[in-house]
Amino acid sequence: EVAVASGSLRSTAVTCDEASGGFVAIWGTVNEAGKFHLDATALSTDPLTASAPLRVDQGAHDAFEGELAAAPDGTILAVYEDDRDGEGVCCREIYGRLLRSGTSLSALGADFNVSQNHPIEQFLPAVAWDSTNFFVAYSDDRENVGNDERRLYGRPVGLDGAVGVEVKIGGDSRWQVFASMAPSGTGQILVVWGDYDAVDGSLDAGYRARLVAPDGTALSEVLTLVRYGNQLYDRPAVAWSAVAGAWLVAWTQPYAIHGTWVT
Repeated sequence: EVAVASGSLRSTAVTCDEASGGFVAIWGTVNEAGKFHLDATALSTDPLTASAPLRVDQGAHDAFEGELAAAPDGTILAVYEDDRDGEGVCCREIYGRLLRSGTSLSALGADFNVSQNHPIEQFLPAVAWDSTNFFVAYSDDRENVGNDERRLYGRPVGLDGAVGVEVKIGGDSRWQVFASMAPSGTGQILVVWGDYDAVDGSLDAGYRARLVAPDGTALSEVLTLVRYGNQLYDRPAVAWSAVAGAWLVAWTQPYAIHGTWVT
């Protein structure tokens, strides 16, 4: 193993960069002003080495929940929550920054606003690459009534950082959070998330999914994967299998890990 970072850390994510034959990792750390920011590093293999950390976010306030995806040409998109537009008081939005890895990690320009909906808040982004562009999904507060009405939205992002038209991914279920995504590599991305509905005064929690194109166009209806009448625990995990021709989705329920195939 190799030491990558130390200190007060949180929210680690990693992606494979096929162009360099290595990996890129991102994590949150506390800076000298007591604010969270995001660092990233390139991880080379054989032997395993880590490059010097690169500061990803450029805001003066907190940045959280970094996620990564890599394009075949080696361009990497890091996305994260950032509260600079609310001056650290309110209104987190989703920001992104393009990176390039190899033996070291470098930034391809400044970071930029992906969600573009200030002062509406966005949370917990996910990102994937498929065919032509990146696609970023996030929970959004615009329909918030009673503090439990987050809905899942998304936007495509090009290799040049151009942000496309926003689309709504989730249906009308409540508290749509913990988005995860996996591409097929053939122009299809499965988006999976947790949500809940109130049924007869009780919570009906579980996970749903939807197949979208790289530009966010819906390729299926919203699919119900499981409802189990309890609280949500964490992001679901999702991966594409070219051998099976299907996605495997796994999630946490009380006392066990469950899963299902989606075709």
